[in-house]
Amino acid sequence: ADLNMTERIIIGLLAGCCACINQPVEVLRIRVQAEHVGGNKGVTTAAAARLVYQESGALGFFAGIIPRFGLAAWQTLFMVTFSDKLSEMLRAADAKKKGTA
Repeated sequence: ADLNMTERIIIGLLAGCCACINQPVEVLRIRVQAEHVGGNKGVTTAAAARLVYQESGALGFFAGIIPRFGLAAWQTLFMVTFSDKLSEMLRAADAKKKGTA
């Protein structure tokens, strides 16, 4: 089914937000990296999870989710939604050019 531009924008924004489902994993990855940079080379993912939970509770695993929603939605909106529209416009221009040649 063909989608209009408004539908494409809404779907692009929703897809970007859905890309944030792995936020808890990202929090742990960043925490492990930060511990390693800080000299604690022996920290494991499980240890990082315990630290995050002890310091911030369950919500700690979702730290930074709001800015990430915004960034992911913005990126998806432009990389997917508008690139589709641009491709359509280029195909139409090419077809018009070939039709008049």
